[in-house]
Amino acid sequence: MAAAEARRRDFFASQSRAFLGDGWSWSRAMRRAFFPTFTPIVDFVRQLTNIHIATKACRGPAATAWPRCLDWATACWQSHVAEMLEPLAATLATMTPPSPGQEVKPTDPYEAIRLRSGHLTNNQPRMDYPRYRREGTPTCSGMAETLIKQVKRRVKGTEKFCNPTQA
Repeated sequence: MAAAEARRRDFFASQSRAFLGDGWSWSRAMRRAFFPTFTPIVDFVRQLTNIHIATKACRGPAATAWPRCLDWATACWQSHVAEMLEPLAATLATMTPPSPGQEVKPTDPYEAIRLRSGHLTNNQPRMDYPRYRREGTPTCSGMAETLIKQVKRRVKGTEKFCNPTQA
């Protein structure tokens, strides 16, 4: 549906084409399948969420967590992903991995760091934020997501619920 709408709006004729996504495998697959000529960009605000989760998972004194989070956010904004990956790998190396067959939640510190390290590693080529800023390319999808929420509120309302048994 997204590709059909992009064709209808003639997005493919644009000289500057960007595919802004969250960087997880489903959005990368969608870009490869339907928007192969678009520049893939990982939403910076989504990366801030990943950085915050990874920072919290590293534990340590609260006095060092916030400065580390700011340092990593700055490194990400400057496309210095290795500055985050090295300390994450070092922290992960000091942690005990889950036992085989053990139920692991994404919020477990080891798993949170493992997932975010993989996400940052896989998406490093799609995080060239200085270049995107120079080119005037968007680096976050907040404006589109806000518009979607406004439309949903107007159509659905805040206190309206769908009850399929009353159709």
